[in-house]
Amino acid sequence: MIQSFAWDDAWFPAADGAGYALVVRDKNAPVSAWSSAAQWAIHPAPGGSPGAANGSAIAWQFEGWRHSWFTPAQLADPLVTGPLGSAAGDGIPNQLRYALGLNPTEPTAALLRASFDGGQLTATFRRLQNLLDVQFTIEASSDAAAWDAVAAPMTAITDHGDGTELVTVRDREPVTGHRFLRLRVTLARP
Repeated sequence: MIQSFAWDDAWFPAADGAGYALVVRDKNAPVSAWSSAAQWAIHPAPGGSPGAANGSAIAWQFEGWRHSWFTPAQLADPLVTGPLGSAAGDGIPNQLRYALGLNPTEPTAALLRASFDGGQLTATFRRLQNLLDVQFTIEASSDAAAWDAVAAPMTAITDHGDGTELVTVRDREPVTGHRFLRLRVTLARP
């Protein structure tokens, strides 16, 4: 049987010559749904898995995430759907919502939870798994002005089973005075 559907290379740039394969997210969806970016995903391994089942794990890129959440009219406005836009109007940029696996249209409160344990600071955050274009860096400061990446932090990752994971990062440096942690999320441009 031959199926016909529309496709846009802009949905997932990694699958357009960068070595990644596309997979159908729901093979039981009607073919009419296949013309939507929300029906497609990137296989997490370069080259995909020809002839084998795809499994439930998928990889992400910001453009595919944008096309999965927003209408064509919304996509035309970078102030709403661009990396620095805030569709929810709460000032949290879309690139951060993407990286942390958040709904871009709903206001969000706490993004990072910090705690003090055994004389060390920890930072805990949720993120999407298998992001091809995001770098996460925990940074520390003694004055909240000058920041440096935390050297070799201890990290624990818990899989939520829904495509997201909980990341807990412990700063190895004991707190002897003021110490602050922050999460830097960097989106690589295609």
